[in-house]
Amino acid sequence: MNMRKIFDGIMLTGLLLALFAFYGCAGAKIDIKTTPVKKDYKGASSVTLFDISHTKLNTDGSYEHTCHKAVKVFNVKGRKMYSAVSTQFCKDYGTSEIKYIRVYKPNGEVVNVSKKKIQTMPMPALGKFFLDKIMISKVEIPDLENNCIIEYEIVDHFTNPPMENNYWDFLLFEDFQPIVKKIVSLEYPESMNIKYELLGEEGIKVDKAVKGKKKILKFSMENIEKIKAEPMMPALNKVGRRVLITSTESWKDISKWAYELYEPKMEATGPVKEKVEELTKGITDREEKIEKIFRFVCDEIRYVEVGMVGKKGGFEPYAAEYTLKNKYGVCRDKAVLMAAMLKCIGEDAYVVLTNPMYKIDTILPISLFNHAITAIKEKDGKYRFIDSTTFGANVDLPEMERDKIALVMTKDGESWTNTGKKDPYKNLMLVNIQSNIKRDLSSKNIFSIEMNGDMAMSMRNAKKYLKDMDISDMLEQIVKQFAEDAKVDKKESKIEIPDDFNKPVIMRIVFTTANVLQKSGKYYKFNLGDASSMGSGGPGYFNLEKRKYPLKIDMGMVAKATIEINYPSNIKPKSYPKKYNFKSDYMDLSSNYSLKKGRLTLTSDSIMFPATIMPKDYVTEKKKYNEFEKNTNSDIIFIKR
Repeated sequence: MNMRKIFDGIMLTGLLLALFAFYGCAGAKIDIKTTPVKKDYKGASSVTLFDISHTKLNTDGSYEHTCHKAVKVFNVKGRKMYSAVSTQFCKDYGTSEIKYIRVYKPNGEVVNVSKKKIQTMPMPALGKFFLDKIMISKVEIPDLENNCIIEYEIVDHFTNPPMENNYWDFLLFEDFQPIVKKIVSLEYPESMNIKYELLGEEGIKVDKAVKGKKKILKFSMENIEKIKAEPMMPALNKVGRRVLITSTESWKDISKWAYELYEPKMEATGPVKEKVEELTKGITDREEKIEKIFRFVCDEIRYVEVGMVGKKGGFEPYAAEYTLKNKYGVCRDKAVLMAAMLKCIGEDAYVVLTNPMYKIDTILPISLFNHAITAIKEKDGKYRFIDSTTFGANVDLPEMERDKIALVMTKDGESWTNTGKKDPYKNLMLVNIQSNIKRDLSSKNIFSIEMNGDMAMSMRNAKKYLKDMDISDMLEQIVKQFAEDAKVDKKESKIEIPDDFNKPVIMRIVFTTANVLQKSGKYYKFNLGDASSMGSGGPGYFNLEKRKYPLKIDMGMVAKATIEINYPSNIKPKSYPKKYNFKSDYMDLSSNYSLKKGRLTLTSDSIMFPATIMPKDYVTEKKKYNEFEKNTNSDIIFIKR
């Protein structure tokens, strides 16, 4: 017998009991006079004094989870964040209860919030209806003051795990507010094979103990500084110190489990087949058939959650025929219908679990998926991913869902795969400016912009609103940014938003102005306001001097700009942007010029690749990007002959 292990177990168990006794079990009180004050945490709106949770896990995956937390608020933002305490649960899986809430006022008064004020009701959805199985318990905490402390305890009883005999959890130890102490413990049967991984910077302490036929894992950390948010940083779930815990053996187990839920719902029944025949009648081209089905599921099946089916509500979808008949469903329902319809035209289609919000850590099999899409298995064995919840886009997967982890549901199970990076040329923006200057220095100008892929999505989504607007008035407002005296040629100007999603959105504005050249002494500066800027189309990427966290460029894109200036013989170019070239793993930047008799042409091309720029590379990339912008946006100066 290992006496050292027994001794360690006794010590850890004693420590856990001591901590729980001290921090609020059995009515422990907090001395507000000894808690941290605002000056201790510069810039923080609140501080978590302690966040202690304990989970008692059973072999079948059910558990009891107790969370005990106390937060001190410093200002209006902090009071707003904690003006209510709430918890959610699905009736199919268990319950969640707010055991108590206390408010410690700065003067030492302790107010126990009455449990009668806790309201439990179905979760509202889209402001129009309620989700009958998703419940929310919530209590408002009125009249909070600066330097108040809110202490509460919530107990969850998870009695019906969706994936029986399996358990997983994701523990995040950092937040955008500081934390004095965080402790998470898991008590589980010794027969369960619990695995865990620590990710992020070092600092999380791990303790292990044995308690009879139970094992205890405890993760703890103290004096955790807040994460200071940076523009376009990865999700908090990817940069914060975190713990992955699972009892699941492999990703294939999750794939097989999900397949057993989804496969019976994917049957292509008579009505489904009939609809596919109607949509694809007379079409022989494969891509056109896929496009027709995709557009139908995207546009005709509303994204609405009105209920959840079966004992595995929230995971199990409705049958394809049901969704087709009712013309509504959430992502899992639309993905199932899409797969069933694709099978009708001979495609090898599957439903896929993914998470478009961030790239899931794959070191352990944990289901952190929150979205379902569809995949077609091509002849080369690779998957082509399609999301039928996207609007205003073609069949190509949207940029935000690229380079994410995906789990295809199959009978034998599959490991995770990646949705792949998008070719930046799919998001192409072409900007062209032609300025024809007369001898009196007035000009006729043509400004055009062509957008493709995700770049055009917002315009397509706004198409129905544009119908109700006076387009000519909108174009007048746009050209006022170029020149105050600009006058639009309404006959030659237009906005084209084709119904064919594979064609670009085009805006073309023809206008005249007397102020395209602004005199400054003996020089004339070419000026069309914002139109004169030849930046890369990636504003905001390099606003910080340096970064602690990576810069995440989700949307790769190509921006090509051309300025053509046709000028009269009484003036000539004096200075203009010169050649520039830079290429790295993250971007490809170039600018050039061409000078012929009576014509100056300037071009600027930039490719921003979908990538994550690490802090060590950021300063160099910023420097090169700024050089490019400085050069391409430098003044175009003319002088009289």
